[in-house]
Amino acid sequence: MSDKLIKVIYLPGILLLISSCFLSYGCAHKANRTDEDMLKYGIKLAKADYWHEAAFHWRRILDKDPDNVAALNNLAIAAESEGYPREAYAALKKALSLRPDSREIKKNLIALEKRFRSETASEKEKTNEE
Repeated sequence: MSDKLIKVIYLPGILLLISSCFLSYGCAHKANRTDEDMLKYGIKLAKADYWHEAAFHWRRILDKDPDNVAALNNLAIAAESEGYPREAYAALKKALSLRPDSREIKKNLIALEKRFRSETASEKEKTNEE
């Protein structure tokens, strides 16, 4: 094989292989994300309507720090969005007990209670009609 062919075909291929190895090594050995990173990433997922995946990240935070108010609040919103109002209520009550002055948590709790009462009332009406 000629030297020219080696330079044109094999050398760029080898360089590409070596550079991809370095890139994958850097990605695979990235430092662990902070809780703040996980919170933000969970929010991005939730905005894209990936509630289950977002909740996964917030639960990981709570595994390390069960009193993380932001993760509790976000997990409550995810739980409600996924159809688990009781879990949402429990998470919001815990978050409120940890930060009783939080307007955001109070607002979320009031909104959840209103929706829950509304859904319960409509279920009772359906039962009465049958």
